[in-house]
Amino acid sequence: MWEKPMWHRRRLPADDNGITHYSDPQKLYVNYQPAGGYLSIQKHGENIDNVWTAYPRIAQFRGVFNYGDLVYLNGDEPKVGTEEYESGRDATAIVTKCEPQNVVIAVEFTRNKNS
Repeated sequence: MWEKPMWHRRRLPADDNGITHYSDPQKLYVNYQPAGGYLSIQKHGENIDNVWTAYPRIAQFRGVFNYGDLVYLNGDEPKVGTEEYESGRDATAIVTKCEPQNVVIAVEFTRNKNS
């Protein structure tokens, strides 16, 4: 009902050269919103415009989001086949928090500084 489309790429283990790789993009529907509220402003300060939060249900999204995963938000889509895609620089944001709660998972996305 309130979910919006987003693309998700799971961070894979680094190879022998220390280079991080990502999985193929998967389209998900999640209700994510820009961070807001007094506590978020205190936590993020000036960077509040670069943070989104989501609270997907554990029953549907257990094990989907992990720290360091890439996401494409607000209508952005992966540019498959480009150098930016391979390195993850084309992603809108990175998962910086993923904490299972009682019924939902608190997920925080922070704008990708490389994009």
